[in-house]
Amino acid sequence: MTNSVKAFLACLCTAAVFAAAAADTYGAASLLDPIRIWGPVAKTDAGGDDVRFLSVNNQSGLAYDGELQITVSNVYTRILDATTGLPYSYENIREGETAYIYIGPAMTMSINPMANASLILCNVPAGYKVPDYIKVESLSWNTFKTQATLTATNGSVYTIPKDCETTPYLSSNIVTLYDLTPGSSCLLWSDQENTASKIINFSNPGKPIEDIPMEPGWHKLNGSWYYYDENGAMAHGWITDMGKQYYLDPETGVMHTGFLTLEDSTYYLLPDGSLLTSAKMFVPDENGVLH
Repeated sequence: MTNSVKAFLACLCTAAVFAAAAADTYGAASLLDPIRIWGPVAKTDAGGDDVRFLSVNNQSGLAYDGELQITVSNVYTRILDATTGLPYSYENIREGETAYIYIGPAMTMSINPMANASLILCNVPAGYKVPDYIKVESLSWNTFKTQATLTATNGSVYTIPKDCETTPYLSSNIVTLYDLTPGSSCLLWSDQENTASKIINFSNPGKPIEDIPMEPGWHKLNGSWYYYDENGAMAHGWITDMGKQYYLDPETGVMHTGFLTLEDSTYYLLPDGSLLTSAKMFVPDENGVLH
């Protein structure tokens, strides 16, 4: 074990001071939840291959006002793009950019207080509502299962539409809202009313889509539409639903849109996936693409 990893683990185990500001904001029940701080950051020269450091001028009003030293572990810290949720390298962090950093509820009190980062969100557009890193306490559905209410362990409450985009972290497998079980850690994008539009589930790697039985009907999974028959099996090829025809990829089951050529015949599937059966004029743009 390298000295830098030992230092990081020692910092994790150090007797530390809980942040009173976080307790005032979230309540005593959330003292073990990560605390989100934010402010302009700078990379330091200290550290090694396993652990590096950031200096942040904390402007969140939580944990500690002013300069904090943040421990960034290659093993324990995720650095993500705030808009996509994809990995963002330490090297790409810009000097002075505002980052949102989730730290543990304890810190070592020294000349420059130090805290360990579990998640860092970078590349934040101006005025952007940064996603929330939360742990699920409960998920309850309304009577018609058109939306759910997610309560986080920090007390935050979100409305989750049935078609909310839900994915596992760095996996092409499928997770659904039903995989947001108590204790699941996730990154959740929402609007000003806390209605979710996208969720990344860190705790569940998901299953291959063909292994997941679903309720009959249409389902949006990982940004694509699929149709499941009355037995809960994924449909492929041509189907008819509510009097309209749709084409689902014979291998993946993904609903097709746009032009489709099969056995020397060309079809057009409208943006909702239904087959065009009446006259339509297509106009080419400057690149020759038909619209």
